[in-house]
Amino acid sequence: MWKRILLSGLGLLLSFFLYPSSVSANPGFARKYNVSCVMCHAGFPKLNSFGELFAANGYQFPGGDPTASSESFGDPKLKLEKALNLAVRVDAFFRYRSDTSVHSDIESPFLLKLFIVGYLAKDVTFYSYFLANEGGEVVGIEDAFVYFNNIGGKDLDVQIGQFQVMDPVFSREQRLTFQDIEIYVTHVRASPFELTYQRGGLVSYNMGPAFVVGGVVNGNGIGPSDPSGNFDHNTPKDFLLRAATGVGPVDIGLFGYKGRTRPISGGGEDSFIRYGPDVRVRSWIPKLDLRAQWLFGRDDNPGFSEPAVPVRLSGGFVEVDYHFNPDWTGIFLYNRVDSRGDPAIEKNLATANLTHYFLRNLKGFVEYTHDLQEISTDHPEKSHTALLGMVLAF
Repeated sequence: MWKRILLSGLGLLLSFFLYPSSVSANPGFARKYNVSCVMCHAGFPKLNSFGELFAANGYQFPGGDPTASSESFGDPKLKLEKALNLAVRVDAFFRYRSDTSVHSDIESPFLLKLFIVGYLAKDVTFYSYFLANEGGEVVGIEDAFVYFNNIGGKDLDVQIGQFQVMDPVFSREQRLTFQDIEIYVTHVRASPFELTYQRGGLVSYNMGPAFVVGGVVNGNGIGPSDPSGNFDHNTPKDFLLRAATGVGPVDIGLFGYKGRTRPISGGGEDSFIRYGPDVRVRSWIPKLDLRAQWLFGRDDNPGFSEPAVPVRLSGGFVEVDYHFNPDWTGIFLYNRVDSRGDPAIEKNLATANLTHYFLRNLKGFVEYTHDLQEISTDHPEKSHTALLGMVLAF
């Protein structure tokens, strides 16, 4: 069996490296601004320093007006871009895994995203994407928000809509690995809360030596409204706050999130908190980018039981990216989740990834995740995973 898997994998990998490299690349913002993807990406989807500034500036070049070439049709209060800013991303994998009865699987396409970005006026941008396919299902709209940049001429920004609450720290959508950030996607017992997508608003302010982001969100994800037409399941809102500063090549921050949730039907309520430090180190060692975060948390009643049974957890990740050159990147990612009260959520994973960019918008990678968690009643078998992947955008 291993020989067949190895031969299939080598064949797929060989096809990646023999793929013709003469196809031109022109997705999304590159199409609008007439620049190469390397202007903003260290290797898509990961942003470089300029790309992060571009996104924080409302997806505009500094000092520019993206609506300067828009049509007004004789109405000074109307600005319509001559062409919609569209882009597509497709992910495909050949995966081997040890934790299911089906060990090898061809997953193509595993993911298909449709991006739409609109510029309503200078410093007013709408950003969205529609997840048309993930795991064989139509997921729907995930990121979808209006971004108001430089309000009042200050470095003050407001974001309203759907977004991931951890984007101010580390964007899951920009990670280079298939393996996720486990502490972000972990929910405790019956509580649906995760540090992922929410509906709400963010306010960010750059004070020079310090950067502060605060937000208010519903706290129950981005599912459909209930029969009464409400998106939220309870009246109180969730709050998040992050403060960060930089010292040379080191950026350090502190994140906190407090909220509550309840089941759609039935009684009980879970109050929870997550908080912890994060760090990023760039340019200290040439070509190396390190980021890490550790979060502590408590859920007062994640099982919605009577009497309440609280659960404590902690966890985080360390990611090290080494950009050998514009065509090759190596990634190491370590995930850990510990718990007192719910051992079923515990994780201990190490991931290695080697990515090659055949084009600026076409990459192939080899990735392996090793399960370091000890065998136990709550973790009866290891979940090792190996992938050959291809990601393209246009």
